[in-house]
Amino acid sequence: MYGSEDPYKKLRDEVNSKVLSIANRLQDLIANKGLEVVACANAIDIPCSWFTFDVNDYLRKLVYGCSTIVDDRAYQAIEVSKSIAIVVDNTGEIVVDILFARELASRRKDVYVVCRSLPYEVDAICNEVKGLAEAVGAKDINIVETGSRYPVFAYDRVSRLAIDVIESVDLVISKGIANYEAAMEYHIVEHRPILFALCAKCVPIARALGVVKGMAVAKVFNYG
Repeated sequence: MYGSEDPYKKLRDEVNSKVLSIANRLQDLIANKGLEVVACANAIDIPCSWFTFDVNDYLRKLVYGCSTIVDDRAYQAIEVSKSIAIVVDNTGEIVVDILFARELASRRKDVYVVCRSLPYEVDAICNEVKGLAEAVGAKDINIVETGSRYPVFAYDRVSRLAIDVIESVDLVISKGIANYEAAMEYHIVEHRPILFALCAKCVPIARALGVVKGMAVAKVFNYG
């Protein structure tokens, strides 16, 4: 869509910097609340007709929590999985995801963070993820890029390496609406355990997940 240009670079830098500034507080929250924080973090996005974004409000939600529904099987799926791929979504949010990946790696799990190679709106890209991982000292995670600007679940548009990671791990944790839609469109969820962690920002997604618009959800599909 944009070639190699990134029209959202200024927004990326601003939001990443602000979320990174509370990384220590977020790490404590993740250690205690885990998926609640990870799902709530998906609240970040670019402004649109049905959703508005405010940096300060976002930070308050992360620190003090938001309305989140966590599937009872979600933590069990994480606990028994030896290898986990986290498919990331938005800028800013990825700071939380990287911290969560670091937490999982500390539990002796093989962790992969899967991200797009090229920019699409405010979705996280590989160079950005690498820089933030270095900033928080997340040395024990593997960063895998899709080779394109498409979601990793679009198997006909991404690298073989990215597909192999998705197919080989015990569990995939997928962030955000675009990844949720791609997994459904390409029928990946039919043969892979996937834990979706996202904020239901619009009515159709809220209905599909059986929640109220605006709620955060961590729900596992095709597990057990």
